[in-house]
Amino acid sequence: MKHSNSAFKNGVSAGWTFTIVLMFLVLIGFNSSGAALLARFFGKAPLSGQLPLVGFGVAFLVLLAVWQGVSVSLKAKRMSQAHPWLGGLAATGLAGLVLGVFILLFGTLYENGADFRKTMYALSPAYVKFLQIELSPVAGAGASFLALALSGALAGWIATSLPFARIGKTVSAWWGKFWQSSPSRSVRASRYFKFGLFALLVVICFFLPRAWGS
Repeated sequence: MKHSNSAFKNGVSAGWTFTIVLMFLVLIGFNSSGAALLARFFGKAPLSGQLPLVGFGVAFLVLLAVWQGVSVSLKAKRMSQAHPWLGGLAATGLAGLVLGVFILLFGTLYENGADFRKTMYALSPAYVKFLQIELSPVAGAGASFLALALSGALAGWIATSLPFARIGKTVSAWWGKFWQSSPSRSVRASRYFKFGLFALLVVICFFLPRAWGS
C-alpha cells in the first residue's frame, strides 16, 4: 500500500505542472486552436472565425491526458512503485478537477450575463460553451474531469501493463544514451544550436496560427 501511495503522490506532484500548462492553454484559447488542427487533419476544418466541433476539443484534451498519463506512469514503473497507473490517474485527475471548477465557475457566470472579454479576450461566451462541450456548466465540468482522469489512467495502465511497454522502455533507454552522449552534449551546448531552436520556435508561433486559420 505504501508503494501505491507513492505512485499517487508523485502523480499529484507532476500533475500541478501539467495543470498549470493546461490552464494556460485554456486561458489563451489554445484549446480551440489545437482542436482546429485536429479537425483540419480529419478534413473537418472550421470556417474562419468559427470554433471546431466540440468532439475535437474533447479529443485534444484526451491526447494531452494520454501523454501525461503515460509519462507519469512510466516514471513510477521505473521507480518500482506498485500500480504505477495511479500516477497517471492522479496527474490528469488533478488537472481535470481544476479545469472542471474553472468550467463550472465561468459557465455559471456567463449564464448569468457576465462577460470577461474586456480583461480576458479569449474567454468569449462561445469559447466557454465550447469548453463545456456544449453541455450545462455542471455536466460540462464533470465530463471534462472524467475525460482527463480516465484517459490518463487508462493510458498509464496500457503503457505499464501490456507487452509493448517493453518496447517503450527500450526506446527510452536508447534515447537516454543518445542524450547523454558526447556529440549530443556538444551540440546542445552550442549557442548556435540554442539560437536556431529559438528562431524555429518564433517561426512556428508566427506561422502556425495563420495556417490553422486559413
